[in-house]
Amino acid sequence: MLAILVNQKGLECRRTQRERRHMLAGPEYDNRILDAVERECKVSSISRIPAMVEWRKVTATGSWSYTVRSDDIILDWKPQVGRVLVLSSRMKGKLEPEEWAALVLPALIMNARFPRMIVRHLLLRWFLPGLLALSLILMVLYGIGDTGGVGLQQLPLIPTTVALLVGLFLAVYFFSAPYMKSVCLITDQQASQFIGRERIVHTLERLYAVADDQDFLSCKGFRGWFRHRPGIPQRIESLNSSQAWFSPSRSP
Repeated sequence: MLAILVNQKGLECRRTQRERRHMLAGPEYDNRILDAVERECKVSSISRIPAMVEWRKVTATGSWSYTVRSDDIILDWKPQVGRVLVLSSRMKGKLEPEEWAALVLPALIMNARFPRMIVRHLLLRWFLPGLLALSLILMVLYGIGDTGGVGLQQLPLIPTTVALLVGLFLAVYFFSAPYMKSVCLITDQQASQFIGRERIVHTLERLYAVADDQDFLSCKGFRGWFRHRPGIPQRIESLNSSQAWFSPSRSP
């Protein structure tokens, strides 16, 4: 009899959790997230406030789509709506609106204050030197003017150039990852000045606890090399130590 009562109580508890999840995942949940984000934007003097929340499993359809991870905060744009806040569908209803606001604020700060600096860093530090190196490689392969090069003129010029450009973009993406991670840590620090370090740390811990892709969020091993966002443990450690890996202001 006791076992039956315990089992029944467990079923009722799970049913209550499902009902709460269903209630939270409705339009009212999205509106509460937007209201919480708007309050934080006013505190941090951010003018471009998201007008809509979308929950996606992948970023877009087609060959270039990729999975939206639990900690992804994507800012999209729709002509009829304006700025759209894209969040992972696997996290819908798992966090409170105020917790979502604490996660969204660093992304909004990055989008508002760092785009030009990031583009300048990528251009001057990686892309332009890489483009110069690519040009020198083509000169060596195909010769300069009437010189004979190294005897590889039989290689098609356009496919070779395209292959080198693809390699250049991949190299820029890979080698810029540490810099982009440091910018994320800096935006965490700046967001903590408005809403408090403890609140962001608590939200990151909550996110890491309820996420179903913890291995990916930890950014350990080979997969962490190519991700432009630090892992949740690294973000928590950075906030607790109040130090980032290096300051983006050192970029050209």
